[in-house]
Amino acid sequence: MAIGFKPKAEMTLSLPGCSPSEILLVAAEAARQLGWRAGGMTRTEAVFYTPMSMRSWEEKVTLCEINGQIVATSACSTIQIIDWGKNKSNLKKLFKTMQRLHDSHCITNDKESVHPYIAYTSEQKEAVQAHIRKYFGSINAILRSEETNSPVEILLVAPTNRYDYYTLVTCGAGASSMKMPHKDLPSRCEFCISLPPEWNPESNEPEDRWPVEWLFRCAELTRQKDIWLTCGHTVSDGSPLHENTAMESLLLLSPEKRDEQAGECTLPDGEKVAFYELYPLYTSNPQLSSSASFL
Repeated sequence: MAIGFKPKAEMTLSLPGCSPSEILLVAAEAARQLGWRAGGMTRTEAVFYTPMSMRSWEEKVTLCEINGQIVATSACSTIQIIDWGKNKSNLKKLFKTMQRLHDSHCITNDKESVHPYIAYTSEQKEAVQAHIRKYFGSINAILRSEETNSPVEILLVAPTNRYDYYTLVTCGAGASSMKMPHKDLPSRCEFCISLPPEWNPESNEPEDRWPVEWLFRCAELTRQKDIWLTCGHTVSDGSPLHENTAMESLLLLSPEKRDEQAGECTLPDGEKVAFYELYPLYTSNPQLSSSASFL
């Protein structure tokens, strides 16, 4: 329990294998799930506000990178003498949600660890494609894997006046249902990635082709036994995403540049399919990547 005119609590946050910038991104997703209001975010700082309630007068939660560590502070926004432990509770709640979101999965080629290929029914596929057309844009091309018999397709959405970048979206990954540790988490998911307008969709060069290959690899993860994916997870095989980059992992988040409803599709039987956007991240030199620097 903190005491003062504006009581506060402080905690250092760390997640195994995560850089400070990755921790901030996971915290942003955790705060969103907790219903906290975003106050602003930079590469080194994030600010959130807890909702008003009978117990809370909207505390300000600040995460700041200090000497390579993320220090979180929850402070009362109004003058109070005693906070009755709510600031400490805010930080514990945030960190617990971040821990639940955080996980790291490596790509494996062990055929015994994967389920057989499963395809959407025609009705399910139609629902997913309709969702993609509504929230991501018209489908201009369909890409298929040349190395496997996977039914997963990658749908290409060309740049538009509203969204001045390419978007690649999987269709078929969500046909496989993952075993989730919490019933409130969607067991089915699709993946997408945003690419700059100068990206060449017809190129087979590694620096152009890697986003397509990684979307297929992420789709394969949904078939693996004992693996589950949700917002805040990172995906990596321990090496750079392609030979000419220092980016080594992909962070899964809800599509941030789209309408809020873009992050979830409802199948005809009522099941939910989450859509996760892939954000390439540096491991050794942490910094956030924009769509313009993906290639």
